[in-house]
Amino acid sequence: MFKKNITLSIIFTVILVFAFIFIYGIEDYQMPTPTAEAEPSPAVEEEPVDEAEKFIGVAEGYGGEMEVEVSIKDGEIVYIEVLEHQETDDFAIPAFEDLIEAVMEAQSTDVDMVSGATATSEGFLAAVDDALAQADPEEEVDMPDTETYTATVEAYGGDLTVEVLLTPEEILNIQVTDHEETEDIADPALEETPQDIIAAQSTDVEAVSGATVTSEAIMEAVEIALAEAEWDPDEEVEEPVEEETMIETATVEAYGGDLTVEVELSQQEIFSIEVIEHSETEGIAEPALEETPQDIIAAQSTEVDVVSGATVTSEAIMEAVQKILDDVGFDPTAEPEEPVEEESQKITTSAEGYGGELVVEVEIAAGEIIAIDILEHKETEGFAEPALEEIPEEIIATQSPDVDVVSGVTETSEAIMEAVHKALEEAEAEVTEEEDDGEQVLTGSAEGYGGELVVEVTIGSDGDISSIEIIEHSESEDIGEPAFDKIPQAIIDNQDTDVDVLSGATKTSEAIITAVERALADRDVTVEPEDDVEPDFTISDGTYTGIGSGFYDDIEIEVTVEDGLITEIQVLAHEDVPDNAEPAFDKLIENVIATQSIEKDTISGATYSSEGFLEALADAVN
Repeated sequence: MFKKNITLSIIFTVILVFAFIFIYGIEDYQMPTPTAEAEPSPAVEEEPVDEAEKFIGVAEGYGGEMEVEVSIKDGEIVYIEVLEHQETDDFAIPAFEDLIEAVMEAQSTDVDMVSGATATSEGFLAAVDDALAQADPEEEVDMPDTETYTATVEAYGGDLTVEVLLTPEEILNIQVTDHEETEDIADPALEETPQDIIAAQSTDVEAVSGATVTSEAIMEAVEIALAEAEWDPDEEVEEPVEEETMIETATVEAYGGDLTVEVELSQQEIFSIEVIEHSETEGIAEPALEETPQDIIAAQSTEVDVVSGATVTSEAIMEAVQKILDDVGFDPTAEPEEPVEEESQKITTSAEGYGGELVVEVEIAAGEIIAIDILEHKETEGFAEPALEEIPEEIIATQSPDVDVVSGVTETSEAIMEAVHKALEEAEAEVTEEEDDGEQVLTGSAEGYGGELVVEVTIGSDGDISSIEIIEHSESEDIGEPAFDKIPQAIIDNQDTDVDVLSGATKTSEAIITAVERALADRDVTVEPEDDVEPDFTISDGTYTGIGSGFYDDIEIEVTVEDGLITEIQVLAHEDVPDNAEPAFDKLIENVIATQSIEKDTISGATYSSEGFLEALADAVN
């Protein structure tokens, strides 16, 4: 019994152990589940660049050589990379990004430059063109026509050399390749002046403060390089002359009745013909209505074959077109008339403005002011702008430099007017003599109370002063105005500058009188003795000289006598002040010849010169 119990215990224990093993083993065991179908991995699309052909192009940028790689697949640009460049990153990298996007979108290098990075843009596009040319050697690439010119000048520290990269229309790059300037001082000029010249496309730029000599040397060297290149971006390319077109109609009798054609043409070419009205039989006439106009346009003549089966309609169309050709004087062999362009001249002058010298360029054609450019000035930018803009516009609009000053910028306004005056005088734009009526228009100037005063004096065909106009002055309006009104009128009334000055405006009065005298000194004087004049001297015909004492030294004259009358007097030598003496001499000569009298009064304002002249005259005649 005991053995039986032991046996049962052992069996129970073994069962219990297997039960524990089974229970704990199954917790760590998981039943396999059906395997989920794996989703396919997304296919990695191969970059088109990997399969593309790559070409490397090289060109000159702003700072030096530039290298780009262009990837092309199936004839299309798929990627562009800048491999190497010498440009300033701040300017160049944004420009490269914009240009790459533009070129790939357009599939062409015919895209806009990036503003502010023109030379960099030119270099990039030229490098891309170079790469494209390798991709398709037979394709002609429109490469910019560039040339490099160098020039050396004397700068502050010694020789300075620049290298200028040009196209016929544009300065692309300027590099100072060699210099002996002080680095810290000259650096701003070495960097900024080339950039300023490129931006302005002109050497007429401001010098860099603190490095003026270096700046001016760079400008001078660039000017020499441009002169060597004969660079003229303003030279106009001749454009084809656009022919003036006309649309004319004509009506003739055709097979079924009236037939009207409308022809668009110029004097040299027929562009279109349309039968706009007819009474022909549609089915029969259609070939003629379509073909005959086309044949005439192709031949540029009405001498074409008729359309078989529609002869009358064809001939009617030809007749109507020929009628128009005859009316307009059609001649396909004639050269188109080109508009006659008036030659213009550009004159540069200067005047003193508020801040310093102000330089203007005046363009004149056929006696007309067509453009005024302020090339250089030292006026306060914000303050002077109204005058710099408005005065040139007013002068062009009125065709006169005598316009109202801009309030608040008087000196700048007057400087522009004065510079334009000088340009007109240099261009001989002012009429000095009207040949048709014998009038003379003369100018003279003198120093007034506030500055230079300029008058314009008109001499009539009878030799009399017909008008005096104050065309420029710096006098105070309140003080000067009365003198402006009264002194010129007094001179005209007396036909003489010997008039009283105006009280309270003495300096202005004297300036007007002196300016008129100087103007009169330039007039053409042709004096004839008055009719039936009796000379108050007796002398044989011939040429005589005489000497008298002037203000500073002797005055020597030569007197010509014909038929007992003085016909010519010349002042051979004198040492007196020309502005005072010579107008007096002219007036005395005119009076002596007109009256044939040597007893004359002296001229006010030139008493000693007058006395010396009359003394010399008496010496010659006696």
